[in-house]
Amino acid sequence: MNVDEIGSTDSVQFSERKIPSITIHSLTQETWNAHILPPSKDKLSAMRLGDYYQTYELLAAYVVFLDQVAGVPAPSPAH
Repeated sequence: MNVDEIGSTDSVQFSERKIPSITIHSLTQETWNAHILPPSKDKLSAMRLGDYYQTYELLAAYVVFLDQVAGVPAPSPAH
């Protein structure tokens, strides 16, 4: 879901200075329709933990991708 038109994020300060940024969140159309925002309604009980975990998995994969693009070797698995 594109949240650019519905609120602000911490990245606004970067975009105002023409610094590229990306906003990653776990908001879906269903949770948006449930009106969990503004912050007064932003409660832990309103979170869909499955969506939140999928966002975590996406971020983990994205960091691995960025490391590969930057040529940084991946850490070896712990034994």
